[in-house]
Amino acid sequence: MPATIPPDYVFSAESQRSQINSAGGKLSIVAGRTQIGLLSASAHELHLQVQVFTPTTLELFTAPFPGWTAQLGNQQLELHSNPEQPLLHVDLQQGQRGELALTLGATPPRLFGWLLTWVGCWTALVLVLRWRTRGDHEAEQIEFALLNHAEARLFGVLMLGVVGLLALSFALPELAAAGGWQIAPGTGLAGVQPLNIRSDAGLELIGYRADSGRIAQGSTLEFTLYWRTLRSVEANYRAQIAFQDRSTGRVDSLSAIRHPGDLPTTRWLPRRYVVDTWRIPIPDTLSPGDYDLVLTLFSCDALCEERQSVTLFASDGAPIGTVLALPLSTSIVSK
Repeated sequence: MPATIPPDYVFSAESQRSQINSAGGKLSIVAGRTQIGLLSASAHELHLQVQVFTPTTLELFTAPFPGWTAQLGNQQLELHSNPEQPLLHVDLQQGQRGELALTLGATPPRLFGWLLTWVGCWTALVLVLRWRTRGDHEAEQIEFALLNHAEARLFGVLMLGVVGLLALSFALPELAAAGGWQIAPGTGLAGVQPLNIRSDAGLELIGYRADSGRIAQGSTLEFTLYWRTLRSVEANYRAQIAFQDRSTGRVDSLSAIRHPGDLPTTRWLPRRYVVDTWRIPIPDTLSPGDYDLVLTLFSCDALCEERQSVTLFASDGAPIGTVLALPLSTSIVSK
């Protein structure tokens, strides 16, 4: 589909901070002062009650597309955009008040497309009906032979056997696991190094899997963490890994911020583990030496400008702090 905004456009933090919550998250105030109330909102229209105190520019979180219109009362307003501000903008003058309607209406190409679609559908329907009624078409009759008594008894015995095996796997899970009918719980954690790190957010780090050793600059470090939660989590927490020099304690490189397991924590199922695989490129600027991998866990907004760190605890309840040194050490060597 054609793109109407540059592929490298970044949504500004100012627009997000000035977002109008009462407008259903679809508008922000770029400049000026206006009182705005939401009347209705949907994918293709937004109706607001506005009272403008100073000249105001509103930013609509929608890319320019033919058919969008802005109308305040009986007055048609102009929607505009430019390469620096590719989203739709509308200017309001001081003293204006009334109902502001932002809608995606019809355009001549869109009307022609709908007309062509309906004409094509009705034409195809008429042609099919004419072909069906053009001659006498005898309905094909297929006769299926019924099972005799011996075949019916054999089929019944087989069905009862299948149902019995399924019931046995639920009644005796140990026997089903021994016979290979059912996978035992925790099989996916076989060979994982156990951990028991808890947090005040309800998240638990229960294990890790890694190949410790030497890794060259420019390579990719890969390891896996295993998480779980015993209750539903109300916030989305994110994680970040850093390389900390063993000798100086200095943090030399940070990984990207991401959801553990690439799955928002609000979607985690309680008492189910989450596989969190990390692939961290080793920059050429990272000095050779011995490093520890340290983990931070925090909640933040969409841009992660402000963080609320999670406090971590050991298995005996002793506080660890907001930074966890993972039992993973690596030596960075030159290419």
